Amino acid sequence: VSEIRAIEQPVIIICDMGVQAGAAIQMIGKDNVYRLDGGVGGWQGAGMPLVGPKGVSPKNKGKAKPSLHK
Repeated sequence: VSEIRAIEQPVIIICDMGVQAGAAIQMIGKDNVYRLDGGVGGWQGAGMPLVGPKGVSPKNKGKAKPSLHK
Protein backbone atom coordinates (compact mmCIF):
# COMPACT_ATOMS: atom_id res chain seq x y z
CA VAL A 1 0.00 0.00 0.00
CA SER A 2 2.78 2.46 0.83
CA GLU A 3 4.38 1.86 -2.58
CA ILE A 4 1.12 2.75 -4.34
CA ARG A 5 0.65 5.84 -2.15
CA ALA A 6 4.09 7.03 -3.27
CA ILE A 7 3.16 6.97 -6.97
CA GLU A 8 2.39 10.46 -8.30
CA GLN A 9 0.83 9.39 -11.63
CA PRO A 10 -2.77 8.15 -11.80
CA VAL A 11 -3.14 4.47 -10.87
CA ILE A 12 -5.90 2.15 -12.09
CA ILE A 13 -6.66 -0.94 -10.01
CA ILE A 14 -8.52 -3.71 -11.81
CA CYS A 15 -10.13 -6.88 -10.51
CA ASP A 16 -12.72 -9.28 -11.89
CA MET A 17 -15.88 -7.31 -11.03
CA GLY A 18 -14.58 -4.03 -9.56
CA VAL A 19 -15.51 -4.77 -5.93
CA GLN A 20 -12.06 -5.68 -4.59
CA ALA A 21 -10.51 -2.80 -6.52
CA GLY A 22 -12.96 -0.42 -4.82
CA ALA A 23 -11.95 -1.75 -1.38
CA ALA A 24 -8.28 -1.33 -2.28
CA ILE A 25 -8.86 2.28 -3.33
CA GLN A 26 -10.48 3.06 0.02
CA MET A 27 -7.51 1.49 1.80
CA ILE A 28 -5.01 3.51 -0.27
CA GLY A 29 -6.91 6.77 0.26
CA LYS A 30 -5.46 8.88 -2.57
CA ASP A 31 -7.23 11.02 -5.18
CA ASN A 32 -5.18 9.67 -8.10
CA VAL A 33 -6.28 6.02 -7.70
CA TYR A 34 -9.18 4.66 -9.77
CA ARG A 35 -10.93 1.37 -10.49
CA LEU A 36 -12.35 0.07 -13.73
CA ASP A 37 -16.13 0.08 -13.22
CA GLY A 38 -17.33 -3.50 -13.65
CA GLY A 39 -13.78 -4.88 -13.62
CA VAL A 40 -12.49 -7.24 -16.28
CA GLY A 41 -15.98 -8.72 -16.70
CA GLY A 42 -17.42 -5.30 -17.52
CA TRP A 43 -14.53 -4.61 -19.87
CA GLN A 44 -15.20 -7.82 -21.78
CA GLY A 45 -18.95 -7.23 -21.70
CA ALA A 46 -18.38 -3.85 -23.34
CA GLY A 47 -16.62 -5.59 -26.22
CA MET A 48 -13.17 -4.30 -25.28
CA PRO A 49 -10.15 -6.48 -26.12
CA LEU A 50 -8.10 -8.50 -23.65
CA VAL A 51 -4.61 -9.87 -24.16
CA GLY A 52 -4.47 -13.60 -23.53
CA PRO A 53 -2.72 -16.73 -24.69
CA LYS A 54 -1.71 -16.68 -28.34
CA GLY A 55 -4.42 -18.03 -30.60
CA VAL A 56 -7.23 -17.60 -28.05
CA SER A 57 -9.94 -15.10 -28.93
CA PRO A 58 -12.16 -13.88 -26.03
CA LYS A 59 -15.90 -13.60 -26.72
CA ASN A 60 -16.83 -9.90 -26.50
CA LYS A 61 -20.49 -9.15 -27.17
CA GLY A 62 -21.44 -6.08 -25.10
CA LYS A 63 -21.95 -2.53 -26.30
CA ALA A 64 -21.65 -0.36 -23.16
CA LYS A 65 -18.41 1.59 -22.73
CA PRO A 66 -16.47 0.87 -19.50
CA SER A 67 -15.68 3.80 -17.20
CA LEU A 68 -13.37 4.64 -14.30
CA HIS A 69 -14.70 5.34 -10.81
CA LYS A 70 -13.30 6.21 -7.43
